[in-house]
Amino acid sequence: MECVGIDVSLGNKTVSIIGVYKRPEGNVSREEWSRFVQRRGKNEEIILAGDFNSHNRSWNSEVTDRNGEQLWEGMEENDLYLVNGDTQTRIGEVNRRSNNLDLMFETEHIWREVDYDQIDDS
Repeated sequence: MECVGIDVSLGNKTVSIIGVYKRPEGNVSREEWSRFVQRRGKNEEIILAGDFNSHNRSWNSEVTDRNGEQLWEGMEENDLYLVNGDTQTRIGEVNRRSNNLDLMFETEHIWREVDYDQIDDS
């Protein structure tokens, strides 16, 4: 997994915005996802977005794979909310289904306060 991030101070709050890329091959365990999120601290707000290359029916994939299961459990364990579970960010080629591999998770406060919109690029 590769990531890059920035911390933004807004008054007495810190928001961590982290971009993630997980290669299609290999697995990231629930524990690894959980440790990754917990490094940010309990009082910080988090926006975690990127190409997770993980499939889960919870975010509009046809099947759930091991990576999708582990990612979902790691995010739930840390009270992160999936923002774009009803989208498809990878348009399938002929005879291939579209998928939602580009995901965004947020802490509850941000999830409730920030609007999300996906531009239609198909």
